[in-house]
Amino acid sequence: MTKIYHADLWGSREDKYRYLLENDVTTVEWTELTPEAPFYMFVPQNADSRAEYEVGWKITEIMPVNSVGLYTARDELAIQWARDELREVLLDFSSLTPEIARDKYKLGDDSRDWQVALAQKDVQSSQVNSSKIQPISYRPFDTRFTYYTGKSRGFICMPRPDVMYHVLQKDNLGINLCRQIISKSWSHILISSLIADNCYVSNKSRERNYLFSLYNLPKYC
Repeated sequence: MTKIYHADLWGSREDKYRYLLENDVTTVEWTELTPEAPFYMFVPQNADSRAEYEVGWKITEIMPVNSVGLYTARDELAIQWARDELREVLLDFSSLTPEIARDKYKLGDDSRDWQVALAQKDVQSSQVNSSKIQPISYRPFDTRFTYYTGKSRGFICMPRPDVMYHVLQKDNLGINLCRQIISKSWSHILISSLIADNCYVSNKSRERNYLFSLYNLPKYC
């Protein structure tokens, strides 16, 4: 029968290296786990408090309007450091032929949900409207700018308008909960008044950002 064991190693990098050099799988102090449904946690957990925990409300019950953050599909094109910089990119990108734009901005092959021609059409039809140049919470303490029309499969591949509409309203806030893809655990809570990326913490940490609108306007309620 397969058994599952767990061990934690805390300390400085030097201390960890020293411990790993001096120990192996036979000398580590392991804790045997017995994961239980429905979560099958691979870390020690005090199940005695689970009943009390389950009495609480789920965040999705308290704040039903939510989704993962927006997904551009082409961050290097769609996310820029400054408004003026983004406006220049938009004017140039929308004026080129699709193949020249693809080559100049290193956009790669089209996918089902993001295509150069459709992105250009979205920008052209909105006439590079300055009001659509919006600040975005791209990473923690890292505010940049994107062009937000709310049109899916446009300049932004998946703009998540059902949630972003509310966050774009004056004096609203978004609660960003970042969830580990592998463990399914909630790892970070971040508050922002801006629309947010789906990899708010990092695009390499295998987390997804779920954005919850604090206030909901009638349009999508």
